[in-house]
Amino acid sequence: MESEILNNEFEMSNKKTDLFNRTVFFEKYGTAFFREVVVIVILAMIFLLISIEIDAFELFVGFVSQHEKYELDELVMVLLFFSIALMAIIIRNQKYLNIEIISRVASEKKLNQMVFFDALTGLPNRELCKNRLQQFISHAKRKKRLGAVFSIDLDDFKYINDSYGQVFRDKLLKQFSKRLLKKLRVDDTLARISGDEFLIIIDSPINIQSISLIAEKLIASLANPFLLDGEEIFINMSIGISVYPADTESVDNLLEYADIALYNAKLEGKSTYRYYSEKLEQKSKYKLKISNGLRKAIENDEFEVYYQPVIDTKTEQIKGSEALLRWTNKELGPIGPDVFIPIAEEIGMMDKIGNWVLNQACRQNQEWRAMGFEYLTVAVNMSAKQLISADFVINVKNALTMSKLPARCLEMELTETAVLQDVNSAIQQLQSLKEMGVSVALDDFGTGYSSMSYLVKLKIDRLKIDKSFVDNIPFSSDDVITTRAIISLAKNLSLKVTAEGIETQQQKEFFESTDCDNLQGFFYSRPIPAHEFATLLIEIQPIAVDID
Repeated sequence: MESEILNNEFEMSNKKTDLFNRTVFFEKYGTAFFREVVVIVILAMIFLLISIEIDAFELFVGFVSQHEKYELDELVMVLLFFSIALMAIIIRNQKYLNIEIISRVASEKKLNQMVFFDALTGLPNRELCKNRLQQFISHAKRKKRLGAVFSIDLDDFKYINDSYGQVFRDKLLKQFSKRLLKKLRVDDTLARISGDEFLIIIDSPINIQSISLIAEKLIASLANPFLLDGEEIFINMSIGISVYPADTESVDNLLEYADIALYNAKLEGKSTYRYYSEKLEQKSKYKLKISNGLRKAIENDEFEVYYQPVIDTKTEQIKGSEALLRWTNKELGPIGPDVFIPIAEEIGMMDKIGNWVLNQACRQNQEWRAMGFEYLTVAVNMSAKQLISADFVINVKNALTMSKLPARCLEMELTETAVLQDVNSAIQQLQSLKEMGVSVALDDFGTGYSSMSYLVKLKIDRLKIDKSFVDNIPFSSDDVITTRAIISLAKNLSLKVTAEGIETQQQKEFFESTDCDNLQGFFYSRPIPAHEFATLLIEIQPIAVDID
């Protein structure tokens, strides 16, 4: 009830209503004020009539004349002057009282503004937005109206914040808010929740189609760039939508369902909108279980590193392996890396998990070397989070030291996407690895923003041709030409080449006809546990033969 009263005051303040305006005064206090005025006037009239009836003035003059020795006339004059002075004091105090009241009201208004409004954009915050949503539901129930909640998040906004800084970010958020407000109707509410997260309450749309049109209009409004400090900035947003009363009649559920729909919009490519459904809720709950499970996976010994053989193209012997993480949760069962790795990155677990894999892989490879396979190398993937971590190089050095694995037997793989998040930092980190003697491979080459300058600056040792180019070889002439061009480029830069995703004899024969150094794929072996890899080595691999 208190928040509702405050909300009404906020509405008044937003309309720039003066609390001491006479109209407002009489609206609030008119009845009591006029009652008191009437009572005072009636009492005054009664005293006046009595005075006339008894001829009070003549009686008073006669009384003063009879008692002249007491100088009552002078006493009356003193009382009159005192009365006038007292009235002046009261009027003066009333002025100061009004000033104090105005000051207190202004302070309370400022405090309420801080509590219920976003300081940066001036938009309602989450608390006030929930209050307005509750009011809307109350009205909508009586009038059987439709409504919707939009949960909005700017796509990849973190990169803008990291690249340009907080001041630039704040300017962008202000402009973004103003642009959205221009696209909304008067009855709709736009609120800023936190960071780059916003909420919109769509009041009484005609139908579901009109809700979709509003979402499309908002997304289309970002087609034009924002001009900040003389620079054009393009941003996109994703929208999750929950509908009242179709999805729920609860304020909290409407907000939760909109967030669930937003998450799905993010998964499906961003810069789009999605409606809530029960299927999405199940997916969200499944994601939450995965998130919780990941936090305990190392402690519960649920992770296992699998190894896929890397084959020397000329000798067809196992040259090394790539370490690949697998997870079997006690409750959910086996979960694919394509599912849990993005979630691990989202909840900030990838750095910890990546270091665990690195230590396991180094230790395991050293065990195989101790068995006589001293030429074996192991490739370990590093995430973008690891690459920009200040402790990354130290962690690699510690893993090598603890496992006693020579640095030349470790190859760290990174993707072009990971490099692009912070090119300068990546160059410094990779240079430190090179100085230690660790090899560096660029994974999934050709699928991202491939650039000659990156290949030269990063000083990598190996290119790995992505499976997407290999799948249609030798039947796709475009993929054949592209693959040969990548191999030729690598050789001109004195880089080694590994082709991933070899699954057929024809693909194997094609790469054997090129200068490709190594092959990897299901044609040779799927990723297998460490003990099966050791068996594979013993059964088909000569010991202590360097095939590099």
